[in-house]
Formats: sequence, structure tokens, C-alpha cells
Amino acid sequence: MKNFKEENSTQKLLNLIRTGGKDHVDDAVSGDSVSDNSGLSLPVTIKDKHLNAGVWITHRDITLVMTSDKAGAGKKVLVKWQHILLPANLQPDSNDFPAFLGTCLDTFLEDKKKISIWCALDSSRLNIRNITIPDVPHPKIANAAFWGLKKETDFNENREIFDFEILGDITINGIKKKNLLVFSVPTDQVRSLEKIFERAGYGLAGVTSTPFAVQNFIRNGQIRVDAPYFSIVNISRENSDIYCFSLSGILLVRTLRTGSWNLLDELDTSMKKDPIDYLSSLTKTDADQFPRIKENSERLISKIIRTGDYCTHHYTDNTPMQRYVFYGETDYCDLFMHQASTMIPAAVDILEPVRAGFPGSNESGLPKTAQQRNSVLTAFGIALSDNDITPNFMFTFDDRQRAKKQKKITLATVIAGIILLAVSFSAYFLLNFTYEKKLSTLVQLNREQAKFKNNIQTKTITDAIINAEKKEISKTQYIDTYLPLAVIYDICHFTPDHIHLTSMVYDRIKDKKKPDMIFRKLSIEGWVSAHKHVLNFELGSYILKLSESPVFGDIEITDKWTNQNNNSKSLFFKVRLEVL
Repeated sequence: MKNFKEENSTQKLLNLIRTGGKDHVDDAVSGDSVSDNSGLSLPVTIKDKHLNAGVWITHRDITLVMTSDKAGAGKKVLVKWQHILLPANLQPDSNDFPAFLGTCLDTFLEDKKKISIWCALDSSRLNIRNITIPDVPHPKIANAAFWGLKKETDFNENREIFDFEILGDITINGIKKKNLLVFSVPTDQVRSLEKIFERAGYGLAGVTSTPFAVQNFIRNGQIRVDAPYFSIVNISRENSDIYCFSLSGILLVRTLRTGSWNLLDELDTSMKKDPIDYLSSLTKTDADQFPRIKENSERLISKIIRTGDYCTHHYTDNTPMQRYVFYGETDYCDLFMHQASTMIPAAVDILEPVRAGFPGSNESGLPKTAQQRNSVLTAFGIALSDNDITPNFMFTFDDRQRAKKQKKITLATVIAGIILLAVSFSAYFLLNFTYEKKLSTLVQLNREQAKFKNNIQTKTITDAIINAEKKEISKTQYIDTYLPLAVIYDICHFTPDHIHLTSMVYDRIKDKKKPDMIFRKLSIEGWVSAHKHVLNFELGSYILKLSESPVFGDIEITDKWTNQNNNSKSLFFKVRLEVL
């Protein structure tokens, strides 16, 4: 009978989720089991690729958050959230949990199966260290990071998934080194989440950890940071997580076994009001009630301060934390936040993601209760995840390297294909050009053949070739016979009276490399009689006139000299001309 009632209770909660909380439920499942910004649905104009879902699972509840980078704000914004309390008989490791999760996702995602979904492990599962390594080449950083984590912790590569981030270069005692964040999580925890979502009917895009989810607020510009070193403190029911940051990334993660429940040890637990709601209701006007939790609050705040001091001494070169940002179940407790502001020697704020702040944005607001706000903010950070800025234990450094290698191979294959395609097209056009040329020749031959009509015979073609050869021989003989006369005529025609020729020699020279080729050269000698200041000018004018002749090619002055005779001066010269 007990099992029947438990199953019935779970089923009624599922019905509540499917109907958005509108169906009647009995006392086993109250209307407070499901909280959301109901009334908001996913904008139909936003495609799945612009949506990102974050899922935060604890032993008490499931929190679902949807973000979008196309919601009219110019950045990723919260567009939808839902907070679901788990039935008393249902835990994340239960066999029925995947079906329950699948129903929650079906309703929340509105059957959009292609949305990218991220989940996270809590910081207690994360093995993380900030280390410094020598300035090694980039291919060797992964190996140095691996052994750095191995040296600092009891990291077991067979049971844990390893990854790292490069925070930047630092200088220690004048020596350049690299600052890394190295971390690992249990492999079985990641595989378990993958299996749960697979059984729920959804694939995970990534599994990260809560410190990196909080870091997403900074890297996505969701909170404005104006300090080089700062801390974000998350106070939940059982634990308090402290994340110390630089502008490059996480410096230190520490989990305190003190949470909001510990602040309420002195309160009457039999009160009807939820203790966390009671804590949130304490304002400055309730100062008389604060002494009941003051000692525990001071103890927790002191631990937070000591953590910041430890980070200052070890990671910031003694530069103190300049800002503490709180979020969690103490956000709405004015007395606690006032006590934190009084004790902490730095600025103290509550984490408030930057809102779009203009009409037309699809951005959603955060829950009004502290406990729901705490869960939704964590899931919001998870939903901001992206492989470019967020460590993903399903896609680590080794996976990224393999993906880059595969990308290079694919790119090389594409380039090779493009080159082969270009060569093929070139060969095609070349062959096509050759074909067209041959076709044109064939058409011309057909035209010539048409002149002979149908009487063309082999003898006719042979006679035509012989006649052509005879004409070529006659032309050559004609040139050989009358070329000397043409040379003499042009020499006489272009030689003026004041230039006197004394010698003219005609040579036929064979090319040494090509014996069949014969070069004709004409060498002439003479002298120029003119005013002594224009002798060179007259010779140059003469050479230019000779170059106008169609008979001569290149002309070279091989020698020249002057001769003084009494008051007259003459310019003697030797010139070699190429006979065409």
C-alpha cells in the first residue's frame, strides 16, 4: 500500500508539471512543488541553435533554465525557468528518475529536441588546483598540466577526467612562467549524468562544474567586475562555496561545511514557517531577533574572510580581494548582509545579473524566494555554458585537439578537392579549346575540299603540295637573288653626303646550336665629316635612319674614333647590321 501511494504521488507531480500547475492535486503534492515563470513560452521566432538549456539537479529538486542569444538584448539572457521539488520517494540515483526528468524536459523545452543542454556537478566532486609551470612550448603544456595536478593531488587518471585552462603568463623573480588552472572530476559521475539524460530521451551537450557555471556570469558579461581580484560566495543549505577570481579566471575554490541551515541552529525548528523563508524575512527592523543567529553568522563570515586572505597570500601577490559578491539563501536577509558588510574589509554586493532594460526584450525575471533564486541562478550559470568559454568534461583538451586535427584534415581534403576540381575544369576547357580549334581547321579543310567538289583525289593533293613547295623555293631564290640589291639600295638611300663609306662586308653565319639556322650580317666602315661638335649626333641620326629600313634588324656600333687633321676633325666608325 505504501508503494502504491508513493507511485501515485510521483504520478500526480508529473501531471502537475504537464499541466503547468493547473490541475488539482492532493496533500501529497502541493502546488508549491512546481514553480516557474509560467505564462512565458519560448519565442517562436528564435531557432533552436540560439537556445541553451541549463539543468541543475540536487537531491531535493530539479531546476531548469533557458537562455538565448537572440532575445533582443545583444547577449545571452534568461528567457525561462522552472523549479521542481522532487517527491520524497524519488532521488537522482533512482531507476524512475530518468523518466521523471524526461517529462520535466518535455514540458519545459516544449518538444524542442535540438536545443543544447548542459548539466553540472557540484564543486565537492571537483578536484581543482591553480599551478605554475615553466614557459614550455604549447604542445607540451598538456603534459605539464597533467603532472602538475598529479603532484598537487591524489589524481587518478584511470578514474577521473582531466582538463585544464591557461590563465596567462606570469613573471616570477624575472623568469617567465605559465599560470594554469588544472582540474578533474570522477569519470563515473559524468557517465552517470550522460546515461540519465540518454534514458530521459535527451542528449547532453556538456557537463561542467558549478565554479565554471559561476564563472560564466563573468565571461558572458552578466555581472560587471571592476576589481582585479574578487570573490563570489554561494551560501546554500548545507554548504557555502567560495570562488576567488582574477580577471583571467578562477584562482581558488573552497567549500565550507557551513550553510544557511547552520545559521538557524538556535531557532525553533518546529515553527510553521520554512526556516529559510524566516531568514529571508529578517530586515533591519528585526534587529532584536538577530542575536539568535549572530554568532553563527560571524563564524561563517570569518571563514569567508580567511579564505580570501589565503588566496591573497598564495595567488595574488598580496593584493587583497577587493569585492565579495554573495548569492544564495541569505540574499534577502538584510541583517546577515549588513553583518557581512561590517566584517569584510572590501565591497560587499549581491549577485544581480545585468538585465537588458529596454522594451522588446524576452528576458525573464528571477524568482522572488531566496531558495529558488539560489537554484535558478546556478542553473542560469550552467545555461550560459559554451565550449569556447566553459570547461566541458565531455569535450576536454584531448577531444579539442582531436577535433582540431580532424578539422585540419577535413580542410586539407576540401582544398585538395577544390584543386582537383580546378584542374579538371582547366583540362576540360583546354580540351574543349583544342577541340574547337581542330573543328575550325576541319571546317576550313571541308571548305577547301568543296572547291574541288567531288573530284578531289590523292594525286590532286600531291600536286597542290608540290606547287606550294615550288612557290616557296621560288620565293627563297628570289629573296637570295635580290636581297643584296635591296641592301645596296637602302645603304645608298639612307647614307647622306657628309657620311663617307669606305668598306662593306656581307657575311652568312651558321648558328652553333642550330646548324640549320643562318644569320646574315653586314659590316660597314666609314667616317663622318661635319662640325666637330655634331659628329656624334650625325652618326646617331644615320644609325636611326638605317633602322627604318625593312631590310635591317638589330644595328650595333662595334667601334668609333676621332681623327684630327689640321683644323678639321673626323669621326670614324664601324657598324654591324643584321640583314633580315
